Amino acid sequence: LAWPPVVITSRGGEATMDYVRKRRVDLSGSDFEEVPSDLLVDLKNAEVAEIDLCNCPNLTALSSEALAEIASLTSLPCTGCPSMPWPPDLVRSRGGGAVMAFLRGRRLDLANGTFTEIPLQEELSGKVAGEFLLEIDVSNCKNLEKIPVDLLCAMPSLVSLECKGCPELVTPPPDVRDHGGRAVMAFLRSLSESSAHILRLALCFITPPGGAKTTVLPSLLTDSPSSRPRKGGTIGMYRSVWEPE
Repeated sequence: LAWPPVVITSRGGEATMDYVRKRRVDLSGSDFEEVPSDLLVDLKNAEVAEIDLCNCPNLTALSSEALAEIASLTSLPCTGCPSMPWPPDLVRSRGGGAVMAFLRGRRLDLANGTFTEIPLQEELSGKVAGEFLLEIDVSNCKNLEKIPVDLLCAMPSLVSLECKGCPELVTPPPDVRDHGGRAVMAFLRSLSESSAHILRLALCFITPPGGAKTTVLPSLLTDSPSSRPRKGGTIGMYRSVWEPE
């Protein structure tokens, strides 16, 4: 029997049917510290689509390059592996497809999230990830309100930030987002390098006639009492611009 491969049939009937139906190999609960290299070669030849490594308590590392070379592999679930620091928990929690996108494409898939700020954990914003990640996708995050500009710009390898479909997001503006992730990162890096803080506050005083609107405003701006004759008053609108020190 040439097919299914021996590496599959040797794992029993259920494993064989799982492979035949879904091209899936279940290695969950294994006690190895690393997936054996000869097993990865066999799985590459078997053209598997998914390898399940969940709940492997002793697994300490993934053979990222060998796994990426399995062209047919699109999913690598690996939650419940407490001894393995990489990929970070945030990536693993997004499912097997997100893990393979991270390992093969150096891409962090956070699309359709419910967060208000990008949940970049320490291991994703540190030196290792900062020199590894090429792309972050936060598309269609309906509650996303803010992007950590300085943190993202401190990641030298990051070239793309997809953020279309985020209606609560103000910066970058929609016309920049519509041009794609690379345009967004170019905008953010330019903003980080040449931006300046602008302090602006709009105040509006509404009182009956003689309510001291024109007197109170200069007092607030100069931090010293101001007085005006009671007769006359301000007719219409009084406008003043204050430049903070």
